[in-house]
This record gives sequence, C-alpha cells and structure tokens, in this order.
Amino acid sequence: MNRYFSPEPMLQWDRPPVPSQAYGNVESVRINAKKGVATIRLHLIDADWLMQRRSDPLFSLDDPDGIEKSWIRWLTGPVGRRADPMAVVPLSTLQADIPFDLIRWAKALRVHGQFNDDDDRTDAIIGAIHKLWFLVRFDDLSLMARGRTGMLYQSIVDAGVPVAFAAKTVGGKTAKALTNLSSISGCTVLSSSDLQSFVASARADYLGAFDVGQANAVALCNVERSQQRPRAVWPSLYVDTGLPIQSQLHTASIPITLCFGQSPNVILTHWHDDHVSAYRCVPAGSLSGLDVDWIVPDGGVTVHQKTIVTSIIGNGRKVYRFAAGQTLTAGLHSHHTITLVRGNGSQPNTHGIVAQVTQVPQVETAPPYRSWLIAGDCDYRYMPPVLLAADLAAVVVPHHGGNLKGSGSSGAPAASITSKYKRLVYSFGHGNSYGHPTAACYSAHHMAGWLHPPGAPPLTSNVSGNDVLITAVVGGAARVSGALVGWHHPPKHHFVKCVLPLGAAPQYGCTTCSCALHQI
Repeated sequence: MNRYFSPEPMLQWDRPPVPSQAYGNVESVRINAKKGVATIRLHLIDADWLMQRRSDPLFSLDDPDGIEKSWIRWLTGPVGRRADPMAVVPLSTLQADIPFDLIRWAKALRVHGQFNDDDDRTDAIIGAIHKLWFLVRFDDLSLMARGRTGMLYQSIVDAGVPVAFAAKTVGGKTAKALTNLSSISGCTVLSSSDLQSFVASARADYLGAFDVGQANAVALCNVERSQQRPRAVWPSLYVDTGLPIQSQLHTASIPITLCFGQSPNVILTHWHDDHVSAYRCVPAGSLSGLDVDWIVPDGGVTVHQKTIVTSIIGNGRKVYRFAAGQTLTAGLHSHHTITLVRGNGSQPNTHGIVAQVTQVPQVETAPPYRSWLIAGDCDYRYMPPVLLAADLAAVVVPHHGGNLKGSGSSGAPAASITSKYKRLVYSFGHGNSYGHPTAACYSAHHMAGWLHPPGAPPLTSNVSGNDVLITAVVGGAARVSGALVGWHHPPKHHFVKCVLPLGAAPQYGCTTCSCALHQI
C-alpha cells in the first residue's frame, strides 16, 4: 500500500525529502476567470526514482511499449493477492496558482472550434491540459526569488510545505512512457453482465450522503430486517468514497471512517482525490475499500490513481473500467434499477460517471416511478437530458454546489410537481476555500422548483430545511450530520454509526465508523 494514501497524519520526522525533480500530470484545475487565476494540482512521481528503475519493465521510461505490455500483463494477471509494484513509488502533489487568460490558454493549448459559450471553451481547455506531462524542478534556489511557489503535499492528509519550483512540458518518448505507466487499459471493460453481478446484492431502501467535509461519499443503503439489529441501516453500494484532502482538511468536522461492514462495492464517478481518498479510512481491523470491487471511469488517470487500482487488484479484488459512450442498466436486489452513463464533457468532472437509481414497477396501479440522481462533479449540461426529465425523488447536487454552467434555472433539473416529497442534497464542508455551495447554485435550483430554507440564497443559516439537506454538521455538539433520503416520504430510521453493544462480536467484519446519517 502506497504511503501517499495513508489516512494517518504524517509526522515531521517521517516526511520524505522534497524530490529534486518530478514528472507530473494534472489532477484538477480550478479556474477563477474574474480574478485571472487558475489553481492547478499536479500529481507527481519522483523523476530520479524512475531513472533508477530503468531496468524494470514496469517503470522503464526508455521503453514506452514495454511499459504498456508489462502493465497489461500485470493488470490481467490471475485473481488473488499479490505484491503491488506501485506500493513503493514516491508520490507527491504540487498545488499552485498561476495566471489565467482564456484566449491565451486556448491558443497555447490549440483549443479551437465553435463553442456554445466560455463555459464550454473552458471545459475543453481543462481537458487539453489534462493530456500534458510536466517535468517539475525543486532544486534551484533561485526559483524562490522569481516568485514561482506552491505547496507540496506528500500524503492525502499532509498539511503541506511551501516550495519553489519550475515546470516545463515533456513530450515524445518520455510522455508516451509516462502515459502508459499511468494507464489502466489492462482492466476489464465493464459489460452488462459485469454490472449485474456487481450490484446484485445492493439495495436502495434509502440514499445516504455522508458528512465528509469538502468531499463526496454517497451510498445506496439497505435496511436490515433482522432480530439482532432490527431496522439497522447499512451502506450496500457506494458512489464515491471521498475525503477532504490537504488544503481542505479543516472542513472535516470529525475524523472520517466509512462503513464497509456489508462489503459494499464502489462506483467512482471521476478521478479526483476528494471523491476517492477515504477508501482506506476505516477503523483498525475493519473491512475497507481494498476488500470490495470497483467501477471506475477510464481515461484521465494519473500515476497516483493508478496506485489505487493496483492496491485493489493486489488485494485480490476486481476493478472494472467504464468506457466513454457506454450506457448500462442493471437490477438491484431491491426493486430498483441502476443506470450508469458518462458525461459528454472534455475533462474528468464533466466526463465522469453519472448514476441514476429508479424504482421498478411492481403492479399496474403502483405510484409514480421515481429516481435518484447522483452525478459526482458532472454539471447537468453534460448529462443525457432523459436523466433530468425523470420524477426526481433526490438529487445530489453536482460539484458540491458550485456554479452551474449556463445561466438561470435552465441549468438545474425541474423539481417534481406530482410528488410532494423530494430532497436536494448539498455535499460540502464548512469553511471550504471554493465558496461552495454558491448563491448562484442555490438560486438556480430554487428557481427550478426546489424549495430552499429561509435565508437562502445566499446560504446564511447553514441548515437543512424544506426540500434541502446538507451533509455538513449543523448541530454543534449534537453532531447532526449526514443526510438520509427515501422515495415517497422521509426515512423512518437513521444510520447512527455501526457501533456494537459492549462485548458484542463484530458483524460483517466491522467494528465502528464515524459517519452517521441523521438528517431526513
């Protein structure tokens, strides 16, 4: 298991030295066009370490084709526990603010053609920069005087250290080798039968959205109907397992540990750290995200994210990649279906996986067949319109409540006019540096018929109310956090952590977790 993804705090004397140089590609880009600033996060791998591994076919930058073939052989190898070659790779992340100008960036990245508006052009620019590789140097002391500074993080929970750096793009054979090193093309492409097996044991009695700070972790939940734990609520399928990382650590109200007690599989909407990094955040001795199967989007994978894939496969589990252009539907153990599609944008946020869970008709006189929409960070603009036209019982608002693409209420799906019960869920952390959720996002949904609590927009009271639930802690010491949603009426039961009675044996391999689902 790679040290970078350890949820344990990094002690000062345990911190690795800053690499003299590193190769990296973009994990995420956040653009503030009004201020003319782009915040870029580069996922880095130590360049000197790679030079020392030239004789290893899995890491030799001198042989791009050899890297590709070697990794395909490893990823398609026999199922079962085996050594993870990525566990020892020295990884880090550089975050820095750089000047942004839409026209100059479009020209430099050769982003041409007709676009609906600047939002679509910006989406294409971000998609283009994700395809680049950089060589980043930290060994020149003169860089500090030139003002090229950022923060270097050496684990997901690292507070970071300031660094001076210089970066240039890398092309040719080296870029091809790095692309093949980070590729997961050897993973099985998800088929209809694969999806059916993947979700066969999952139930959608309730939809849970956990308080994980400025991150995203959503689950389809099962109501256990046993004498030992009557009406206990358990996650049966996760859609994202996020953790507020690095610069957003302060938004987590409590230490985060997720429940994998019933071995819920995981669907990852897109490859951003705040949607995946809690997969190892579990109590000691409990099951984790390493003990279940995953569905992930193909493309846009960094070396860090490849490390997640290899750690899961190395633990004997399966990772399926969901290709662009696919639409697959499968039946759950409960009377529901789940449909997966990919957004039609150009970058990880807008090209990720979108999940829709829908009731299955049981009798001709059944009530309206409603849906839940779980979109990760994919803006509504980049989803198939048919998903937005459904009778939506619940929507987990994309991108933590960031500004929607376009303007007015046209950016948000219309609230149901036939069903009184509906819930709009905002997953965010208080005090995040992005300003999520934004007043513009609140306004767009309010205008589309989702009734917000008094004082919103803008969000002034930080509370749930009317059609709205927020995941962040709102009850002070009472820890009233997380959100639980039903189909036609509020849930009758809460998920109040899987804490066992004193002396009781762990159920499903679980001891205790920190994330509750109080709000209904």
